[in-house]
Amino acid sequence: MHSNKAIDSLLRSNSNTVILTYSKDCPFCIRYTETIRKINKELPKNFQLYLLKVLEDEEWDFQDQYLTTSNLLNNNKDVIISSYNLSVYPEVLILDSVGNMLYKGKIDNRAHETGIVKSVVTKEYLKTAITEISNGTNNYIKRTQSVGCFIETEN
Repeated sequence: MHSNKAIDSLLRSNSNTVILTYSKDCPFCIRYTETIRKINKELPKNFQLYLLKVLEDEEWDFQDQYLTTSNLLNNNKDVIISSYNLSVYPEVLILDSVGNMLYKGKIDNRAHETGIVKSVVTKEYLKTAITEISNGTNNYIKRTQSVGCFIETEN
């Protein structure tokens, strides 16, 4: 798991935390920006979404009502990446208030192979997981294999 007090504090402040690796230079992320805004707009009250900014030098300009600077997570990124073995953009985690992983994987099945994107989404993995967790049920896929741009950390 993890053992970082700042991460523990972040997780304890919400019943459920959604963390999404994001890079403005990743074509997969760019295609998902509107989807991410919509998901954040529709999140249940007991969820908080953060975009994990991996690369320090990226300039982000999310300044609308559905994605703001408060949604950007820049601190402790190395701890999160290594603790949960994150490897691509976009990759999603849903964590409970003590850091247990409730879901890890892709947003939906739009991106199903590197370089190949479906025009029609038929499985919304993240949305389904959020709904099921919010309803207190457990009938959702817990892990999917994320497809996207590989994370190259600055270390």
